[in-house]
Amino acid sequence: MICLRCGYEFASSPTECPLCSGGPWQAWELLFAPHALDDLRAQAAGWLGQLPFPTMIEWIGSPKGLRIRLFLPPQITDAEAVTRAWAAMTGQHSRWRKLGMLDIKGPVYAFHSSNRLPSIIVSAKDSDPLLAIGSRLISAEAGLRLWLLGNEGELQDRLRSLSAYSYGTEGGVQNNTPNPWGFQLELLRGMLFLGMIMAGISAGIWNAGWFKPLPEILFVLAGTLISIAAAWGIRNWLEWRSIPKEILEKRIQEPLIRVALSLSASIDLPMFAGQGSWRKLADSWPDITGHNFPLPAGDLAGLIAPLQLGEGSGLLDRDTTQEVPAPLHPSHYLTQSSRSDKAWPLMKWLASIPMFMAWPQAAAVQARPPSSSPCLNN
Repeated sequence: MICLRCGYEFASSPTECPLCSGGPWQAWELLFAPHALDDLRAQAAGWLGQLPFPTMIEWIGSPKGLRIRLFLPPQITDAEAVTRAWAAMTGQHSRWRKLGMLDIKGPVYAFHSSNRLPSIIVSAKDSDPLLAIGSRLISAEAGLRLWLLGNEGELQDRLRSLSAYSYGTEGGVQNNTPNPWGFQLELLRGMLFLGMIMAGISAGIWNAGWFKPLPEILFVLAGTLISIAAAWGIRNWLEWRSIPKEILEKRIQEPLIRVALSLSASIDLPMFAGQGSWRKLADSWPDITGHNFPLPAGDLAGLIAPLQLGEGSGLLDRDTTQEVPAPLHPSHYLTQSSRSDKAWPLMKWLASIPMFMAWPQAAAVQARPPSSSPCLNN
């Protein structure tokens, strides 16, 4: 079943959803690596693109330091595979520690962007945006939540066709080349002039009194509505046309995810380029789904990828640092060899190997005849 309010696919009925009812979510906590790792943003972007939806990642700031937690719905059965993939990606230097079931209810401040394609200004290459955002959260003792709500496949297809035009011409490509964006602009212009002519002629005939007023009033209204719709379409076309080409190319080369952001407290946290505002919500879910916007997985990966340049000992919570790289589930041979009852025969056998190697040499020395040297006989 699919919930009618939030669209969750594992609801027991369209009106009974475990997420909308305020039930607990599966929770994990990230254990950071004790040192800087290589640039894993590309791998982290792929990991984010394969997460089940919805998923929530939370950055929690406290006097002890910064913590990162992962929340998945309770009906997700392959949650362990998600955490194991992260540990394998980081070479066991970082992994997720299971916390159990936790509640996420409560009022939040949701981010609302006025741009069609917002871009994160703190997720620059060759930087650690986690340190910049974490310092603000720790000073305010607030929490930042990133909601992953789904993929934007249809929008990405539209952006792919939009990025194919040239910025030097009006229609997007050469004027003599057929293209959907140039045809759309010509169609909107034709509708605008048709509506203006229809409304103007009908208003003149109505004023002259040549026909009955009711049909003329209807033609005036129809022409006015056509002109308004065409003008709104041209405005929409210009907004898409004004998006920089670099932003479009980045959105079509990486997985595009429909996300939402929320804060536990009202603080000044500049993260996006352009205008935006934080609006208070009575509850986080499902109200947060109405404030979604698209972001590429590469920008999101910069917020969660392991540190690659800086050192987080003074910022990260010391309880979330994994000092010794260790897998969450050790291998079968390592587990069996650690048991004393089975490891002792193996160690005893290995200790006996030098004795067998030295035994032929000792036997040869004992069988050697006495030396016949004249010096020794004297």
